Amino acid sequence: KGRVAASHLAGKLVLVGSTAPGVYDMRATPVAEVFPGVEVHANLLSGLLDERIPGEPDWAAGFELLQLFAIATLLIGLLPRLRAIHAARLMVGLIVLLLAGNLLAYRGFGLVLPLGASLLLALLLYMGLTVWGYIVEGRNRRSLARLFGTYVPPELVEQMARDPARYDMHAENRVLTVMFCDMRNFTRVSEQLAPEDVRALVNRFFSAMTGVIRARRGTLDKYIGDAIMAFWGAPVADERHAANAVQAALEMKRALEALNAELRNRGLPPIGVGIGLNTGLVCVGDMGSNIRRSYTVMGDAVNLASRIEALTRHYGVDILVGETTHEAALDAPTAAGRGDDDAPPRLHWIEVDRVRVKGKATPVTLFTPLVQEVARTPTFLEELRHWQLALDQYRLQHWADAQAELQRLRSVDPDSPLAGLARRLDERIAELRSLPPPADWDGAYTFDTK
Repeated sequence: KGRVAASHLAGKLVLVGSTAPGVYDMRATPVAEVFPGVEVHANLLSGLLDERIPGEPDWAAGFELLQLFAIATLLIGLLPRLRAIHAARLMVGLIVLLLAGNLLAYRGFGLVLPLGASLLLALLLYMGLTVWGYIVEGRNRRSLARLFGTYVPPELVEQMARDPARYDMHAENRVLTVMFCDMRNFTRVSEQLAPEDVRALVNRFFSAMTGVIRARRGTLDKYIGDAIMAFWGAPVADERHAANAVQAALEMKRALEALNAELRNRGLPPIGVGIGLNTGLVCVGDMGSNIRRSYTVMGDAVNLASRIEALTRHYGVDILVGETTHEAALDAPTAAGRGDDDAPPRLHWIEVDRVRVKGKATPVTLFTPLVQEVARTPTFLEELRHWQLALDQYRLQHWADAQAELQRLRSVDPDSPLAGLARRLDERIAELRSLPPPADWDGAYTFDTK
């Protein structure tokens, strides 16, 4: 209509449009919910003239495929290996990286690169792998509980379940402490009981002894008649396995006292226990036939533990410990995080004898632990000194001097805890006096039976 001078429009690009709401040319844009349509054209035209309109490059499709492949490889490779918190951090970092990279390409280089598919893939993989991880972890936890639940304490199963990949039942060589525990006087007691009472007694004995073994981080191997076999240090490694085994043996003696009190109330003779401990290299794992298998230990150290347990009857002591267990228990690190009630008691170690068991040429020194409260002071230390001197003289074949020390021991206290050992050594000396040992005798007594 000629309202604007032609000279005013010379050299300009003119867009004609309406901003009035009634003409319905209002649009919703990222800039505003109500934005005149003609201004959309104006912004595009301005960007074209200034050459600052971002564009999608020819290689955008290839870049998207490469980005998707990299995301899938990264997440599939790392997420299953990470804990939940670390996996969440990785996911947040990846999303921030994708967004920052895309924004940098858009703002800094004018490139419109695909982003939605990459974000969607990352989220789907994270959720899928997280759900799958919980399913697999739950299955592994159930598998561990099924495999080890009957062998080890529940708290150790929980510890194993935190990292199930570290634990399996494959056989391996490991230094462990092995225990054999045999019920004494069972035949005499069982003859006075009905069959159902015998079963109840055996179950009570096994429950009490097994409870102590589990409380001290032991692994139950099997029940052998009226005997128990257990070990320490597998499947969960325990640098205090020898000390825990010795502590378990002492607590098993105390647990037996409650059972014997019940038997006495019923007019029945008490039962005893013989416990043998040995530490050494064994093969531990799932072993057996294709019909029946079990998580157990095998090796020379296991056989020696069985032989040591059998000798408890000969020496008249409840607990016998091999020299390797004795040394490992003394060298065991202090237990961390234990209260006073759980702290191991102070022990006196009594050297019992040096023996050769059947099937072994190398002698082994045997010890028995005695809780300090039982070792009466001050006389006990004097008794222990006489006992050690008697052993030394005995191994030097100074029979008279050895018997003199034994006599001094008995004179200090006829009811000494060492009295039984002194009596057996006295009998041994009398036997050797009548039938002297060979010239190369090394002081070790040889047992020809198991």
